Amino acid sequence: DDLLARQADSSTPRVDAEDAAYAAMMGALIAQRMGDKKLAATVLKQLKPWESDRNRPHGAQSSAVAANQLRISGDPGAAVSMLEKTLDGAEPLQVRQVLLEAYADMGRADDALAQAEWLAEHRGRAYAELGCARCQQPMNVYDTVASHLRAAEILASSNRVDEAKKELTRLDAAWSNQDEPDYLRRRRGALVATFN
Repeated sequence: DDLLARQADSSTPRVDAEDAAYAAMMGALIAQRMGDKKLAATVLKQLKPWESDRNRPHGAQSSAVAANQLRISGDPGAAVSMLEKTLDGAEPLQVRQVLLEAYADMGRADDALAQAEWLAEHRGRAYAELGCARCQQPMNVYDTVASHLRAAEILASSNRVDEAKKELTRLDAAWSNQDEPDYLRRRRGALVATFN
């Protein structure tokens, strides 16, 4: 609420308003991951004027939030249509993350795996991407590493177990199993249990 109020306040300097808008978009993405569509809808409605400005980070990020809203509302095809148009090499990393999940939801395993690979290969971009004083950095970095686990899950669901195991090896190289957070370790363990 504070971020939305700040970006809407005409006395807020433009650069600060842009940071607030971007941070609100990142908050909306996190809320969506937690199953909260209402917060994302509020953010999208209030930041609608920013949406068309693809030359600014928050404008491009709104595509990820809007597409993810479609995806989690049961229309991954519309999400894919929206996001594929935005791929120009300058799109925010979260556009690729949402696209990965939308493809997976549609059963387009190879397309989802291509996005997981893209995320894994662009870890440096996760650190360097501009926007809201790097407020998106932790989620971006996490997604580049967790993309290996997501790829393994997609591969396993396609009965490509040997390839899934290779992705887990890549995950271990990027993030030691001992250092993984418990929720990630449990997710990994549940996947490995399906291999037997």
